[in-house]
Amino acid sequence: MKKNVWTWMLAAGMVLAGCSDDLDENGGGNDNGLTGETGYIKIALNLPSTSGNNFRAASDNENDDFDDGIEAEYKVNDVLLALFYGSSESEATLTYAIDVTPSVLGNPNNANVTKYVSTVQEIPDPGTSKVFALAIVNGKESGYFGISDNQLQYTNSSKGTLSALATTTKLSDFYNATTGVMDVSLEKIASTQSNENFLMLNAPVSSKAAIETAMGDDHRVTTLVELQVYDDENTAEGEDPDNIYVERVVAKVTVNVTGEQGSSSTDNTLTVEGGEDSNYAGATVKFEKWELQTTNKKMYPVRNVYATSTESMPTSSPAWDTWDDYYVNNEKNRFYGEVSDPYRVYWGIDPNYFSQIKSSDETTGSTLADNFTIYSSDDSNISWNNMGANDYCAENTTTAANMYTNNLTSVLLKATFTLKEADESSDFFLYGGTSYISDEETFLAYLNNNLADKLGNKQLALQDNLTSGMNISKDDDSENAKKLSDLFKLVDKSGTAGTSTLAEPEDEEVTLDTLADAIWELCGDNIKYYNKGVTYYYTSVIKHFGDDPTAYKESEESAGSYDEEKHLGRYGVLRNNWYELNITSVSGPGEPEIPEPEDPDRPDGTHSFINAQINILSWAKRTQDVEL
Repeated sequence: MKKNVWTWMLAAGMVLAGCSDDLDENGGGNDNGLTGETGYIKIALNLPSTSGNNFRAASDNENDDFDDGIEAEYKVNDVLLALFYGSSESEATLTYAIDVTPSVLGNPNNANVTKYVSTVQEIPDPGTSKVFALAIVNGKESGYFGISDNQLQYTNSSKGTLSALATTTKLSDFYNATTGVMDVSLEKIASTQSNENFLMLNAPVSSKAAIETAMGDDHRVTTLVELQVYDDENTAEGEDPDNIYVERVVAKVTVNVTGEQGSSSTDNTLTVEGGEDSNYAGATVKFEKWELQTTNKKMYPVRNVYATSTESMPTSSPAWDTWDDYYVNNEKNRFYGEVSDPYRVYWGIDPNYFSQIKSSDETTGSTLADNFTIYSSDDSNISWNNMGANDYCAENTTTAANMYTNNLTSVLLKATFTLKEADESSDFFLYGGTSYISDEETFLAYLNNNLADKLGNKQLALQDNLTSGMNISKDDDSENAKKLSDLFKLVDKSGTAGTSTLAEPEDEEVTLDTLADAIWELCGDNIKYYNKGVTYYYTSVIKHFGDDPTAYKESEESAGSYDEEKHLGRYGVLRNNWYELNITSVSGPGEPEIPEPEDPDRPDGTHSFINAQINILSWAKRTQDVEL
């Protein structure tokens, strides 16, 4: 990971009293006036950089694979510094906040490690208390953070407007289910447009690297950074700064078509592999668009590595302490990095972490759409991404026991499937339980020839002006079910009504209803019509740790079968991680219309329509190859 380092010097002052357990607009009656003696602190703010040549190699557990990303993801518009005073990270309370933007913005003095030095600033003296820092980058530009009279302001989901936080606010209050949660607005916190704004806050760091045995009682994960307080300005200026590492609050996803074994991917097109007896061999699939689905609507502003089911930060056995003991086959612990400065933490807890959210929950009355942004069934209402483009989302993680497809972030793909020797964007049909595939002319000839004795002077033709694909099945009574009459119409064999010399069957008038059973017998109870070859592929659930080191056996794939120690983190998206999905091969067409997730309440495993390989970047990068 490359990094810019901003250094500035700040003066420290006295602790302000107050008492509150949650985020509150009441400032506790204190005006944060500067009284008493002052001290001095020196801080370096560390962000990734797009310049320089300092690359880090991936570690054995494949966590520490870093990449720069694009320039907009590093732009600094403003920097706020919130200081917490107290005896420990968990007990310290929010006491003072400063806008240090003019101090940290400037010209770099080094191409790789950039330092910006500010003027000395006075803040209340901590006395005998320790001082802990939370840096907020681009918080003002996002609209989620601000400062008024040296009090930090925050916009949470419940208030929806900037409100001053009490001077007794603790870090744990940012993980409160009501007052700590913020609404996700990607336009504000992950924008590559004219404002180029990515919200960043402190990254949790580990005091030790991933090792093969338990880390022991002296291992710690911290989010707030304890600062050294000096008695005079000259001493502070001469000392090394305390480092604060920040991370973006969103995850990043990119979908590419790479191909393998000679498959062409120069125009995002892959050729279907298979023997001569394969129905799809020689067909091509040109991938056009993609979109994220099941993305979180809520998030914690600071990555939560402490919460339990009560969503608090306990003084003992926080979540990271539990992860210390999670190993697979005595391999290195997957939750921590091995590259120092800092040792990264590779998991976190979001507001939905402990709940299995279903399409509808009769107990709570909540729905999947209440908690997640899910894709529309209407193609025209989807904000499609081009292949190779980046997209962003809030982190979405869950317990191993709740790794069901409807809880996990995934990708919807849109493509054009073209049969061998057919024109691109031609209609085609899939039938016989997906065993047979035909172009329009062949399919209609197949039906009309086999139904000739029932059709008389009639023949089957497609309805006029079909504009989208269709998936119809026998006896499908579901809401908005497609019917034979949506796809077919009956016309005279001559093409002109009343001019055919063929007789009608004597028993009954020919209609689609009288032909239905015969049609279904010929088509295997299901017909898929692909309009202009457009096809959609079942979403690929994004893997975080993936197959290594969270391997599973197919026999384990049943409700509740995932083990926390072995499988936690197998799926999910985590902030400041870059998930790169590479489509390497394709085995057949997807669906003719945007599909509903298949059995959304099952645990995810081998039955996704697409299989993927993911690269994560620092952006920590994870790559997932996809075979369709």
